[in-house]
Amino acid sequence: MNSLMVGKLSILRNKFRRDTRTFAPDSEILEALQQISVGQSNNFKQIQNPCMRFFKFKKHEAIAHGAQALDLRLPFDEIEVLKENLDLIKRLVQKMWKFYLQQMLIPWPELFYLIKILLHLEIQLSSF
Repeated sequence: MNSLMVGKLSILRNKFRRDTRTFAPDSEILEALQQISVGQSNNFKQIQNPCMRFFKFKKHEAIAHGAQALDLRLPFDEIEVLKENLDLIKRLVQKMWKFYLQQMLIPWPELFYLIKILLHLEIQLSSF
């Protein structure tokens, strides 16, 4: 997770009231955003809109599901899920490959790129 994401989640966690599942006003959240390194850059206006969209999404999640929606870690191991489903992923990619090949719907370079991604995923997962 990149430092901007960590910073934004930290701001939201600090501005979240667990007992009422509410947040501080957006003005306080924006003020806190300006205090982190990304907020101190010259292009704050350019990052403000994407950050506010992210904040809006995470606020809805936290209100619906509680403070755990603002955690930095997922409640499951992503690598383990991918490992457990690797055979399924491979089968689905093979089916897609056969379908697209039969229909000639996907150009050859993209097809090879898809295979390369699948092989890379398998190599990465086997190293864990």
